[in-house]
Amino acid sequence: MSFHVTVDVTTECPHDCPHCNLRGTRRAGHLDPEVLERILAEVADRYDLDFVILTGGEPCLHPRFGELVELCRRYDAGVGVNVATEVHPALADVDHVYVALEPHRGYGLEGALRTWEEVARLEPDEVYANTVACRDTYGELRRVNEVAVELGAAAHFVIAYVPPGPDDPLDDYPHDELPGLVRGLRRACLAGMPYQEEVPFSSCRHGEYNLHVRADGELTPCQHWKTYTLADLDEFEGMRGLEPEGPCRDCPRFEECQGGCNAYAWNVAGRLMPDPRCPRVRGSP
Repeated sequence: MSFHVTVDVTTECPHDCPHCNLRGTRRAGHLDPEVLERILAEVADRYDLDFVILTGGEPCLHPRFGELVELCRRYDAGVGVNVATEVHPALADVDHVYVALEPHRGYGLEGALRTWEEVARLEPDEVYANTVACRDTYGELRRVNEVAVELGAAAHFVIAYVPPGPDDPLDDYPHDELPGLVRGLRRACLAGMPYQEEVPFSSCRHGEYNLHVRADGELTPCQHWKTYTLADLDEFEGMRGLEPEGPCRDCPRFEECQGGCNAYAWNVAGRLMPDPRCPRVRGSP
């Protein structure tokens, strides 16, 4: 089975972006390369490990970042790195670099464009654009997409904001309209750049595709789970194929959404359940 691993290599970051999963982390922590090597060895022994994404924090601020890239390469896996404003010479040795193009960050699009230029000079195999869809970016997605096309991005990923709890102001945007906007942006990409979506109407892949490693070495189903950690890979696999419950049972879209974002449901309710933002869930008794 093909398998991706995302890794918070550090919590260190010079920014305090409102949407960040690690916002409020008080102390910088760095993942020990030996811990990552142990985890990757276990994953590679069990699955077809084909991609590792190093993120954070700002991953390039890890004092042993080059060593981490080299370690991932030993497993013959593709390596991607998420960056905001910090770059490292080792980015020249990775397959994909994902640059955050988000006007709501403190440094704005101008800072992101400077980062893009620095990354491009290092000549990684491909450079992608990332944008979080939230209240502060929703109205800017078309403009950001045009910038990504002009930059020659290999693809533009829209990543849905997953709030840490209910009534988060950043989650106040028209979720129901996002699928149509994604389709429209895809049609607008006539320059040959594919448009990729990672939005809440796509299936939750916990237990089968994307394991997440925190900077403290703990495992979670994905980067959005705030308090839920996994004991081992057996527990991770046990999350596959959850049966639909409640309003999901007869929903014609269940095969598409698989209950929505289970991480958000856990953050809000403390248990696995259908996404509480879904109109069918909100309207159920």
